[in-house]
Amino acid sequence: MAEMTDRRRRAAVLVLVGVAGLLILGAWTGRRERRRSGGLLLAAQLLDHPAVFTVAVGAP
Repeated sequence: MAEMTDRRRRAAVLVLVGVAGLLILGAWTGRRERRRSGGLLLAAQLLDHPAVFTVAVGAP
């Protein structure tokens, strides 16, 4: 089995850390905004952005 190079391993770690950060941000925003009227709609609008998905999939 081929081993991962250091560069590839770092890239994989960065992608996973980015996805984890987005999940934490989404959970925090959802918990914070659910108390307000329309708060979850605001959270959905903030997280429904192309940049979020670009970071989530690790695309440049």
